[in-house]
Amino acid sequence: MMQTNIPGIDQARGLASVRGNMVLYEKLLKKFYEQYHGATADLKQLINACAIDDAKRAVHSIKGVAGSLGALRLQEESHQLEMALDRGAPDLDHLLIRFEDALDEILSGLVAL
Repeated sequence: MMQTNIPGIDQARGLASVRGNMVLYEKLLKKFYEQYHGATADLKQLINACAIDDAKRAVHSIKGVAGSLGALRLQEESHQLEMALDRGAPDLDHLLIRFEDALDEILSGLVAL
């Protein structure tokens, strides 16, 4: 069963998005971990390869899933990174660090699931 507190996640909000279905919510959290544990490295690789549209799609997906799970900080950092990619901001390093911090906070809590 799920631990009571996962850093970076508002579980009440996440559970509300699945109408209180704890089994489904835990399944979604596990899927998030499996799907996104290498996301920062993947994003950096896409950005370095100038595959900006692919990077924007990846960040947009993470933003949406983060919002559904109640990972509000990650959702916001994803939004900021997505907007910077959209405007062609040349220096993304600080935004990538903030994104990575928000993601790592969640992933470290999910590794035990």
